[in-house]
Amino acid sequence: MKLFTKYQKSTLVTGLLFLSVFLKVHAHEGHEEDVDENEEESNHGMDMVMPEESHSTSSSTSTSNSKIIPTAHEQTHMHGMPILEMGKLTPAERLYWEQYNTTTYFTFEHPKVDKTSMWFHVYYIAVLTVFVYPILLGLNNIGNKWYLPLLGLNYIIMWISSFCFYKFHKNLEKNNIQLYPNNIMHQLTCVLLGFFTVHLISAFIRRALDYGDYNESSNNNTDIHTSKYSAYGRLNDLSSYDDVDFEMDGYIAEEQERENGSKSITSPPTTLRNSHDIDNLNKNAKLQSTRSNSNNTLTNNHSETNNDHPNNSFAQMTNKKLEKLQQKRDSMYHKLYSVSLLQKICINFHNLFNFCFHLINYPILMFLFVYCGIGLAVGNIYATPKIRVFNLLAHWIKGGVFIMLGLVSLSRYCGFGKTKSWAWNTTVYTKQDFINRKMNTQGWWRFLPKSGVNMDFIEVFLICFYGTTNVFLEHLASEDGKWTAKDLQHVSIAFMYIGSGACGLLVEYYLNDWKYQYAIKTMKKYYKEEHSTQHNEDDVDSLYSPENVVIANPGFSPNPLPAFTIFWTGVLMSKHAQASQVSTAVHVQWGNLLAYGSFFRIFTILYMFLVPNYTPLKAVRPLTELVTSFCLLCGGLIFMESTDQVIEGMEYRGYTEMFTFNLSVGGVTLLMSWIMLFFILKDWLKKTQSRRE
Repeated sequence: MKLFTKYQKSTLVTGLLFLSVFLKVHAHEGHEEDVDENEEESNHGMDMVMPEESHSTSSSTSTSNSKIIPTAHEQTHMHGMPILEMGKLTPAERLYWEQYNTTTYFTFEHPKVDKTSMWFHVYYIAVLTVFVYPILLGLNNIGNKWYLPLLGLNYIIMWISSFCFYKFHKNLEKNNIQLYPNNIMHQLTCVLLGFFTVHLISAFIRRALDYGDYNESSNNNTDIHTSKYSAYGRLNDLSSYDDVDFEMDGYIAEEQERENGSKSITSPPTTLRNSHDIDNLNKNAKLQSTRSNSNNTLTNNHSETNNDHPNNSFAQMTNKKLEKLQQKRDSMYHKLYSVSLLQKICINFHNLFNFCFHLINYPILMFLFVYCGIGLAVGNIYATPKIRVFNLLAHWIKGGVFIMLGLVSLSRYCGFGKTKSWAWNTTVYTKQDFINRKMNTQGWWRFLPKSGVNMDFIEVFLICFYGTTNVFLEHLASEDGKWTAKDLQHVSIAFMYIGSGACGLLVEYYLNDWKYQYAIKTMKKYYKEEHSTQHNEDDVDSLYSPENVVIANPGFSPNPLPAFTIFWTGVLMSKHAQASQVSTAVHVQWGNLLAYGSFFRIFTILYMFLVPNYTPLKAVRPLTELVTSFCLLCGGLIFMESTDQVIEGMEYRGYTEMFTFNLSVGGVTLLMSWIMLFFILKDWLKKTQSRRE
């Protein structure tokens, strides 16, 4: 009998084979473990026998491990990685970046060229633009007597800077070095020197009325000098108020009395309709001056009794030194203006130089911004092909426009142009105001609309003007002169500026009557609330009747076109695809910022409706304008950074879009803080100056 069938035999053989294979594998693994243990034991034993060989083996292992730096996460993004170290480059791209030249005025080195003079030029121009000249504008705005000495210092600094500039370029020409041939910096420096020279001379002559002895000479011969047709009479008839930021005497007295906690008893000049009111105001002013003089004597006597206190003695010493310094300054002014030739020039050409001064006073600051921008482009982005220069100009001009708009917006928040209703405040001028200021209502004021020229009108006018010029600029970068889809896309934005600007001007025309009536209504409400005990409603209505009010503006205009233009500019540019990923991301950044700023400008208009301002000639500070100013400043700066030359410099060094974005945000906030601090110091100096006088 067979114990196993054929099938069972085959199954048994197969199982025995699998079992033998399993045992062999298991035995092999166990043998390896035994071998490893034996090797370790043998190695341990060899450590005792051959220590030199073991030391060499362990040292090689530690050396290989020391080359590896422990890192939590390997670098997986391009932040900080130069583009040549990236592996995803085509042969053409790699050839372009290998030939990329980074030599500029700031980076080149030559044994025979000393760049110290170049750096001095850069520092002096930066100090003039950011600090010295804005301070000059503030001192001129408040009529400070230290304006002329600081203006002379400003002129000296400009000459030193220009000398350093020409010294550096002469050194380059001597060594036959041309980094950026045929650049425009030489011509711009000459123009800037010319502007500063005319500005200094005109400022010196227009201040002749403050320090000259014309009044004394007019008293000696009343028949000749007091006539309004004589040269001395014309000079004495000139207004000493600054055309930029003057304030009414009545409003100043009213604000001072409000600060002291007392009720105003003196009406502003708008209520002075006859000579009797003027005489009463003069009597009140004399009475107040006598009271202030008596108070000053009392305070002086009180300070004399407390001389033992060290703080009082130090303050007295400081005041005495300041008084002596002021006396020396005034005596120097009188000596200069007592020269007969200078007196003749001041008398006969005072109006001409006064016009020249106001014509270039603020534009010089704008020209300094342009000068610094072009200097940065020439000095740091050199050897750009001629066609690609237009790409740089387009981005820097447009970005600079938005930066200037942001500066003006922040300055309006701080009180710039409050006499012209530019600081979001109500402004009303009557016929008596023009008489008090010796301005002719039949002069150039009659060409203005009855609501004045507010900032909204200026914005839409500049938008329309800029659009007309931008049509011709967008096609300059064409290589073959043919219009492409990209050119048409850019020109369509110029058409939007032309259309939006024209619509904005028409809206301002339609709103002219509304702004006039709204401002008069606001001023009437203010005087009925603040001067209810002094004037009845009939007097207020007659004072602010359309026959008596020359210009009235509420400080804002419900004109959405400026915000509309900026919003769509931001939206269109944020969707403007570029060849580079970094460039596209940068365009998205400044496009979004402009769009956000336009929203907050609309919120400002709504804020002015909900929280109206009733105080005349007092700046209104809508909180939304701070955000609008930041968006315009930061958006304009990043707009300038989105040009091809800056983007290529970022990519070559491995900088991402967030690197420049962070730097832009930090720089803009520092600039805003300096501007706000500047206006605070100007207002403080104005108050202390008025108290001393």
